[in-house]
Amino acid sequence: MRPRSKADRQRQQEKRARSQTPKDTNTPAAIDSIAPPKQASVYNVPASKSFIDSVAAGVMARAAGNPLAIADHLIVVPDDATATALRTAFARQIGETVGLLPRIETVTRTQAGELGLQLAGNAALTKTLAELPEPTSQMERQLFLASEILKQQGGRFSLTKAMQLAAELGHFIDLAIRHGVGVSALDDLVPAGFEKQWQKTREFLSIATDAWPAHLERTNRINAETHKKQLTEI
Repeated sequence: MRPRSKADRQRQQEKRARSQTPKDTNTPAAIDSIAPPKQASVYNVPASKSFIDSVAAGVMARAAGNPLAIADHLIVVPDDATATALRTAFARQIGETVGLLPRIETVTRTQAGELGLQLAGNAALTKTLAELPEPTSQMERQLFLASEILKQQGGRFSLTKAMQLAAELGHFIDLAIRHGVGVSALDDLVPAGFEKQWQKTREFLSIATDAWPAHLERTNRINAETHKKQLTEI
């Protein structure tokens, strides 16, 4: 047996050192073996892509083409227009093949009970749903706003005109809720020096910003749009 050379001894020492070095647990492979990643519950859609089409494509991919798995999905959307657009997007994804659509529901007062049954297995979510205040109806709000308009204007408007203005105020309230804009910040929009010109408009809008919220607080109710938003966030 020939004696080992210096290079052989050095290679042997390096091999022994590598075998004694603890495994690097900072590598992705090691992390995966310790704690496999959880399934994501929040997804981002790039601004360059259609949100509706991306949702449809994501559900189709998740179901792996199984029509029964697709039908098991329940998608809750805020309004009928979104529901129609989403059904159309699924139809485009399915194409000419025979397939089933997921259940696509809008959030309404009548569906809150059904949602509660679906969450019955989760005590925390069921408790959250039970604690939501009851929403007002659109007609109830419109009648209240119309009565406030008639009182504020001292009978200068007819009931028909007051109802029309009440509908517009209601639409203004819904838009503010939908886009997360606080109506109490309206005064900040007035440029300096125009407070006098703004005063009459501010007094009229106080029906939506002051009188209506006070009514909701007295009756322990919330806007229907707020109710929709809170249900979709559960």
